[in-house]
Amino acid sequence: MRSRFSRVLPLLALAACHRRQRAPQPPAPQAPPAAVVEASATVDAPPPSDDLLPGSLNAFGLPMPTVARERLSTDDMKMFRVDAPMSRVMRYLEQRLEVHETDIHPLAAVIHRAVVRGVQSTLVIDVGVRDEGDRTLVTVWNRTPPAPPARPPTVEEGLRAVGVDPATGQYAPEFNR
Repeated sequence: MRSRFSRVLPLLALAACHRRQRAPQPPAPQAPPAAVVEASATVDAPPPSDDLLPGSLNAFGLPMPTVARERLSTDDMKMFRVDAPMSRVMRYLEQRLEVHETDIHPLAAVIHRAVVRGVQSTLVIDVGVRDEGDRTLVTVWNRTPPAPPARPPTVEEGLRAVGVDPATGQYAPEFNR
């Protein structure tokens, strides 16, 4: 048995070392270069697929992307879930906001004192962005300073408001019964 095995082994080793030649590949058909040039000249390049498009939702003048869903809303805060990665959402916000200060971390970012581009308004917003993998949580706060208080009424205006004639100190005739 051993002698038989010892005869077959060198033949198997020799066969394993022998490399078979591959069948020749048929040449690939070549298109004329003029047809390729004409096709690329007539087809408009599609918009980059990484850019998010503005949708119908709005947060204090900032249009949210089409893939955004509103989660929570109060008078001075709105929260959205955006079905896109954080990098795409940050690029979208960068295109639409005038940013003054930003804190960027690996999985979150806060944009302070931002103003929406193209909106004639005095609204100032803060935007919080949190990465949640394939989606992003965006929170927008209205940080517009309150309007300055109106000037206090003068003594004469105060007297007239309660029905007193400031010249005489008497109740005005329309209030006198």
